[in-house]
Amino acid sequence: MPAIIALQGDITRTTVDAIVNAANTSLGGGAGVNGAVHAAGGPGLLAETRLWYPHGLGTGDAAWTTAGDLPARWVIHTVGPDHRSGQRDRALLVSGYRRSLEVADALGARTVAFPLLSSGIFGWPLHDAVRTAVDTIALARTDVREAYLVAHGDQAFRAVRTALGVSTPLRVLQGLRELYRRGYQQLRFAPGMDPSGAHWRIAITTAGNLRPGDPVPFDTPRDESRVLRYSTADRTLVGRGEVTAGTTPAEAAALILDRVGTPDPEPVHPRYTAWFASLIAEVETTTSATGQALPVTGGDGGHGGGNWELGRGSGHRRPAPPR
Repeated sequence: MPAIIALQGDITRTTVDAIVNAANTSLGGGAGVNGAVHAAGGPGLLAETRLWYPHGLGTGDAAWTTAGDLPARWVIHTVGPDHRSGQRDRALLVSGYRRSLEVADALGARTVAFPLLSSGIFGWPLHDAVRTAVDTIALARTDVREAYLVAHGDQAFRAVRTALGVSTPLRVLQGLRELYRRGYQQLRFAPGMDPSGAHWRIAITTAGNLRPGDPVPFDTPRDESRVLRYSTADRTLVGRGEVTAGTTPAEAAALILDRVGTPDPEPVHPRYTAWFASLIAEVETTTSATGQALPVTGGDGGHGGGNWELGRGSGHRRPAPPR
């Protein structure tokens, strides 16, 4: 899985093995990133696309040419969906990133710079464009070592930085959901912020390890060694492994079980299970829409309060888990 690095500036000046061009279906020049790439690459770029791909390229597909006068070795051309004209199938946007990485692997490219596909003149909503880019690249099986997300402008750059920060705790929650799907429905968790308010954290253990009737059960577990505690301050799960945007739900699930152990069978709590499923679905939906949807409690320190807040300071709340 590649490391994802946020950059702000001009993608045509990026020194990498390959840059990705947000092309149109004709693979001709145009506006936005496409126009900038062709202007910086010189006329040889257009000559190659016309010679090698006379019929153009379909939406969601990718192809390559040499880079002409650009500092990169190759240009990978991909066509994102045109949201403004009604192409709103997110799978096409995902495909643009996936196919670009496949072409990069075929070329042997190890460093690749991406623009935020479809987020410019094609009008894809910025936060969803960023979330799609981060999730697709982070979870791809590829030999690319470094993927640069090159943002044009302060707003886009901030959105990329935020999405990368959100992705790590989201992977932990997705790992927990993976365990629920496997039948580990007795797992419990409590999210929160550290006292500085700068870092998100989470505690996970089994229902049987929490003391019934304790108003803040995660503060006095039966066995602290079976409580997984994670913070975005260091991105490790109690020293057992670093969580990044590229951590898969299955990998996060394994790290969780490594800490809490294989839980003994316990009665399923249908209300908690339903609550958890709806919470994670809402977290993912809100994250895609706004770029910031970490679940935190309404109280301080990550515990207490009658409801939880999705996204620090968002005011978006939902009920606390049933007991």
